[in-house]
Amino acid sequence: MMLTSILIVSGMAFAQQPAKKGSSYSPVVITEDLGTITARMKGGKPAVMKRHMDLLNERYDLNNRPAKGVTMVELKLTDQEKKDLVAFMRAL
Repeated sequence: MMLTSILIVSGMAFAQQPAKKGSSYSPVVITEDLGTITARMKGGKPAVMKRHMDLLNERYDLNNRPAKGVTMVELKLTDQEKKDLVAFMRAL
């Protein structure tokens, strides 16, 4: 009776474990040598860079037209102020 109870309980515990899923990563199969891949990538780089720059220019104004009267300020903090700033940012 005791053995039957143990087998039933262990069988229920085993049955409740989810089945393992296969990996979602596909295997890496390299069919070209490194020199061929490098040459192909270097050859395609100008087209990729042009496509990316066209996209950036379409989305954003990348012209160098600074606003009049606006300048950047260098923020100089003491060590204690830096620590306080870090603590403040971490608390957010």
